Amino acid sequence: MKHLLTASILSIVVSLGLSLSSCQNPKLSESSGSVSTDTKATETDVFSGTYDREGPNEAGTFTLVQNKNTLRFEGAIGSPNCTGQINGEANFLVEKGVFLYTESESGCQLEFRKLENGTLSVVEKGICTSHGMSCSFAGEYSPQS
Repeated sequence: MKHLLTASILSIVVSLGLSLSSCQNPKLSESSGSVSTDTKATETDVFSGTYDREGPNEAGTFTLVQNKNTLRFEGAIGSPNCTGQINGEANFLVEKGVFLYTESESGCQLEFRKLENGTLSVVEKGICTSHGMSCSFAGEYSPQS
């Protein structure tokens, strides 16, 4: 059932003409962005991978590639009445212990945190323009096996 829902979400997003090729491939291209030297993010790559979430009426997926203090990501969500896609690069905030992304158009923020059980927690703050009003990237995503 889990893979069927994820496949359904991906097919909805693809049918809308959105590209998810990198979301399906956990090896995103390396970032050429600069990394701040005044933070000390973990040297260990604990975030990279693909994570899925399923609810009664909504499903989503995130693919992450960690490079020390930066986290490149692509995500997609969908429900019967709403879809969304986002990609970008989050920076590590040592004082909070999270990776933070700020959407340039709206100021919406996504916080990525890895829980002790290996689950990815995504917190969405503000109004994101990369999805409809009836869905959200926020939630807990399980690592794909």
